[in-house]
Amino acid sequence: MIVETMSYEEIAREYDKIHDSLFLRSKERIDCQSMRRYLLKHKNEENVWFRQLDYKVDHNTTFCVLPFTPGWKAFQRYGCHPYVKVYLIYLTSKGYMLLVRGGERDDEYAFFTSHLFDRYRERELRDLSMDKREVIKEFFKHNGDICSVPFPIEKHPGNQLGITGKGVIFIQKISDKIWLNKTYIRKDQLQEGQFEAAMCTEEGMAYALEQRKRIQEFLLKYPYQHTHINYF
Repeated sequence: MIVETMSYEEIAREYDKIHDSLFLRSKERIDCQSMRRYLLKHKNEENVWFRQLDYKVDHNTTFCVLPFTPGWKAFQRYGCHPYVKVYLIYLTSKGYMLLVRGGERDDEYAFFTSHLFDRYRERELRDLSMDKREVIKEFFKHNGDICSVPFPIEKHPGNQLGITGKGVIFIQKISDKIWLNKTYIRKDQLQEGQFEAAMCTEEGMAYALEQRKRIQEFLLKYPYQHTHINYF
C-alpha cells in the first residue's frame, strides 16, 4: 500500500511488488484475437490504441495496462500481440501521481506529477473539463516515449529535458535510477514571450526563464527519437 509519507525509493519498491503480482495476470486478459480481427479490417490504420485494463490495488492506487500497436505489420511482427504501456496511478493530497518503470534494464523509475497532467490538459488538449485519468491516457498516446537528455544547470546539475513528439518535459533527478517529471510545455511555447508567460505560472521553475535559447538548441541537437520500452 502506498502512503504519502513514503519516499520515492519506497514507492518504487512497492511498485515492483504490485507489478510482479499483476503483470502476468494482465496478459491473460488481453484479447489478441479481437485485436487481430479489428486490424485485419483496418490494415492501413496507424497507432491503434485498445481498451485499457485497470487493476484496483486499493482505494487510492490503480495498476494500468494500455495495449497499442503501431499498425498491422508491427502487430504481425510481434507475434500477433500488442505492445503495452504499463503504469501505476496513486492519489496524493496534490492529486494523482503516476509511476512508470523502464530504461534499458527496466530498472529506472519515472514519476509524473499531477501538475504535469494539469499543464498537458491546459496547454495541449485545451479541454479543462477532461477527467484526469483520460488526460493521462491521452498523454501516453502522444508522449509516452520520451527521449531524455542531460540539461544541467548550476543549482540543478542532475536535471534533464524530456523531448517527446509534441513537447518538452522538465525532469528533476531524485537519484541515479529515479526521476521526477515536473511539468510540460508545447514546443511552440519556446518562442520568446510565450515561454516567459508559461514559466511564470510554474512554481520553482524561475531558473528556466534564462534557459529558453539553450533549450531550443537542445531540441535541434537531440531531435525526438521514437522508441518503445515496456513490451510484453
